[in-house]
Amino acid sequence: MAAGLEDFGNFLNNLNVGEFKSEPYYEENTDALLVYLRDCHSSSKRLNDKLTLFLSIEDGTLVGVEVKGITRILELNRAFGVSVIDHDIRLGVFLAFALVEETDDSEISSELKDTLKELGQKRVPISVFPQAV
Repeated sequence: MAAGLEDFGNFLNNLNVGEFKSEPYYEENTDALLVYLRDCHSSSKRLNDKLTLFLSIEDGTLVGVEVKGITRILELNRAFGVSVIDHDIRLGVFLAFALVEETDDSEISSELKDTLKELGQKRVPISVFPQAV
């Protein structure tokens, strides 16, 4: 058993992982998007079943996030006409959906869903929100 641990330790010590890059990573098996902002030791803080924060052990600052349920978020984005510009989607869209409580879709009629989708296509001028101007 000890030899196995020693071999594993040697493997880890000789592993060449390269330079850290802050890039989004989609984990298909868990349907989650992971984004780390920097390379440091961290602990996780689960905000809800969709959003987990990774905080620096040293000073408690944000190191990264995990957003679960990405497939549903993308489906909702398409249904409500959220635009994809230059093949990118802002991370804020995923964070916002992750913080919204999920509803039971069976409680919403298909007619109401269609109406909501149609309503979702309407544009709202930013001037409607005085605090945002």
